[in-house]
Amino acid sequence: LKHLRDNRPCIVSGFEATEETESVDPAHIRYGYLATGSKPPHWHAVPLKHSLHQQQHQIGEVRFWRDALAVDDW
Repeated sequence: LKHLRDNRPCIVSGFEATEETESVDPAHIRYGYLATGSKPPHWHAVPLKHSLHQQQHQIGEVRFWRDALAVDDW
């Protein structure tokens, strides 16, 4: 997961973290993952700006991705 924090921009905003700015977090995608109640494997993680990662947890994953990707057919 370190490679997502250090070397990848946020997949929603394109934000790139530096030591002086907000971090980019590895965000696990649980939608569609069949093992409920457990964290998906690391290959189910994508880089998200920290504030967007927090928003993903606050409003729920499906709503977050629908809004972030402007998808109406969920």
